[in-house]
Amino acid sequence: MDREVEQALPIREVDATPYAASLIEGHRDFGYSLDTALADVIDNSISAGSTSVQLIANTTAEEPSIIIADDGSGMSETELVEAMRLGSKNPSDKRASEDLGRFGLGLKSASFSQCRSLTVLSVKDSKTSCARWDLDRVSKRNDWSLELLDDHSSVPGLEFLSADGTVVVWEKLDRLVGGYGDDRAKRVGHLNEALGLAERHLRLVFHRFLEGKNQRYAFH
Repeated sequence: MDREVEQALPIREVDATPYAASLIEGHRDFGYSLDTALADVIDNSISAGSTSVQLIANTTAEEPSIIIADDGSGMSETELVEAMRLGSKNPSDKRASEDLGRFGLGLKSASFSQCRSLTVLSVKDSKTSCARWDLDRVSKRNDWSLELLDDHSSVPGLEFLSADGTVVVWEKLDRLVGGYGDDRAKRVGHLNEALGLAERHLRLVFHRFLEGKNQRYAFH
């Protein structure tokens, strides 16, 4: 076929937007363990200039949760939405040598690997913003609508929010209960054991941060 004739042929297009429910579930299987997932989130806190990072685990509640709270620079609502967007960074963009986030997936993929509900609270310039990804909601709706919570008074971890800073909340810890969802005693024991191992890993990974004169990491 003549090249000019070939180029003149019409090109058909079809919307091939990926199904949200399927794609977001795929972000749960990027190879994170509990310790590497927590390390990824804590690394974000340190990159935001935090001098204090707290890790709070409520393993005895009927609905266990894990909270990572820092006193870093915080985010505006616009910045928070971008931080919660999957693929929020262009991998070809220039970035600082210490910036590990290349594809804008770290916070989300690390969190989704351990939980089905990710809520982030952040304060910047005295204004609090809150956003949530709930994988059950995404699965039901099959769309990419991020929840923005104007009333965040009942969000776990609110009490750990600094004047400037960010709180990451993991709920629906389906991959951390070890199949003991209906056995409270075994579930608590399994969670505590997993978190104990993760704590030792985190102390090793972030030993330089822990040794900083004015920097603090706390595990509760």
